[in-house]
This record gives sequence, C-alpha cells and structure tokens, in this order.
Amino acid sequence: MQVDFFKFAEKIEPVKEFGLVDNAPAEINYDENQKESWNAIVKCNNRDDYQFAPLDKKIKIMENFNKEESLCECLLHTKETIAFVELKERKKQHTKQPIEQLENTIRLFKQTHNIDDFLFKKAFICNRKRPHYNEAKNSVCADFVTRNGVALHIGIEIGEME
Repeated sequence: MQVDFFKFAEKIEPVKEFGLVDNAPAEINYDENQKESWNAIVKCNNRDDYQFAPLDKKIKIMENFNKEESLCECLLHTKETIAFVELKERKKQHTKQPIEQLENTIRLFKQTHNIDDFLFKKAFICNRKRPHYNEAKNSVCADFVTRNGVALHIGIEIGEME
C-alpha cells in the first residue's frame, strides 16, 4: 500500500518560532500569547523553507486484523532535514510508548519513501509538562539511532533545522 506522508503538508510561515499543539491532529500555533499550550517550540529563525505535515488522526494505515497503525503526531521537513515528532502532555514521562510510535512511523515511512533523500534525519519526543528529561537520556537516544538511523532528541524545543 502506497502512503503519502506529505499528503497534508503545509508551508510554515517565516517566523522566529512557532508551536506544535497536539489537538488530534497536531496543529501549528503562531500565537506567542498561547505559548503555554505549545507541546513543542520550534525555532526556525524566520526561514521560509519549513513544511509541516500532520500524521496521527490524518493518515490512516491499517495493519493486520483491521487495526490502525500507530503514528507519531507530525513531520517537519526542509529540503535537507526530516523530523518525526511525537507530542506528549504528561507529568510522568515514559519513553517506551513514544519511542514505539516514532519507530513505527519511521518503519512505515521507509516502506513508501526514500529516507535517504534527506541528509539529516531526526526524531523528537516533546512534552510541555516535562520540558527537561534526563533519565537515561543518552543511552535511550544512542540505542534509538542505532536501531533506526535517525537521531532522537527529547525535550520541548526543536532547534533550527539544517
């Protein structure tokens, strides 16, 4: 089954930063006055080459037994970078479920798109209630990149992409 992960992609306005909000599906929020509702803060330095594509609750991929595949909330991309983003809003941060969603999305993406079209491959777990995450972060991120060929970042901020 051919799935277009970029089907709902839209261009990001050239702003200093914007927010991602998990409203099922994920949405972009440019309103600085609503920053406390942002699950992720994306730094983009007024660039005009960012694209946003919501995935979860927008793209339906069925697996065996008519069960829907689990996808991360969205993709961000430029010409050279792809970023898979999982948004959370929990006081207690467990990485197992968000990592499984990211890995499943990456696996499905690789089945229908050439991930090597992007020079930089990133994944983010962003949680506005736990903006700083330290518990075994280095080993979790190292294991993730070994398994997926995609660098994992955990925190509320997504820095400017290449």
